[in-house]
Amino acid sequence: VRGHAAVGYDSNVGLLSHGTSGRRGDAVFQLGAGASVMAISRPRLRLQLDYDLDQTLHPRIQAYDLRAHRIAGTVSVSLLDGLWASLYGGVEHYSLGSHQYLLDPFVEPLLSYEWPDVGVSQIFYRHGEPDYLSRPFKSVRSGQTNATGVVQTLYLGNPSRRLSLGYTWEDEDPRGRAGDDYQRSSHNVLLGLQVPVGCQTTLDLAYGYRRDDYHEPNSVSVTGAARTDDAHTYGIGVARPLTPGFTLRLAYEGTANGSNIGFFDYGRHLVVLGIEAKY
Repeated sequence: VRGHAAVGYDSNVGLLSHGTSGRRGDAVFQLGAGASVMAISRPRLRLQLDYDLDQTLHPRIQAYDLRAHRIAGTVSVSLLDGLWASLYGGVEHYSLGSHQYLLDPFVEPLLSYEWPDVGVSQIFYRHGEPDYLSRPFKSVRSGQTNATGVVQTLYLGNPSRRLSLGYTWEDEDPRGRAGDDYQRSSHNVLLGLQVPVGCQTTLDLAYGYRRDDYHEPNSVSVTGAARTDDAHTYGIGVARPLTPGFTLRLAYEGTANGSNIGFFDYGRHLVVLGIEAKY
């Protein structure tokens, strides 16, 4: 059983472009709860069931309050010592403000291998069937998504010291011509470092680069150009356990999204102080 509560500030709640009317920040409150059950736990077979609820609340910009329900399960089979084949799947439901926003059933097979005293290697594929339930994306963006990726985690002398490197290719394919603006392929590169820094405190550093190549001319472009975005995300966080079940966390995340169509340029800064609980 787990939960978290946090408070912070979001400089660009709506992810609006520079100079756009109405672009502003707001305080943000984050709440969450979840539970996991290991229904089957054998040396070569595991079945885990999960449920998570996440909610963000903004005092002034309530139209961007986001609520997410996630129901999922994972069945894992040990093929060899250290090598596991897993099938992860479930459904996610999102509400934005007072409206239902998105229903996204998904399935994700993956292989993982733990190299003793070295790290963990993973390769995965994810297929989703997102169905947008309200404007502006209803009957426009619903379709399918596919992603394939690899993640390598290295233990830097100890599992508490971790360097993670990952790459994911993703494709979004709306069903109808109304969704041509969202036909895209994406490349994602992720780097992460987790190290203890003393006084029971852990430091997390992260950097991500995302390249979105859209396939069709964009309806916002006056020249009929297809959209291309380059997004950089960077983060730093510190965490310290207060008791065996409670952890205090302070985190910052920044985003700089550049596009060949200025309407889609935006920047964002998010700072959050929170407490996490696990039992």
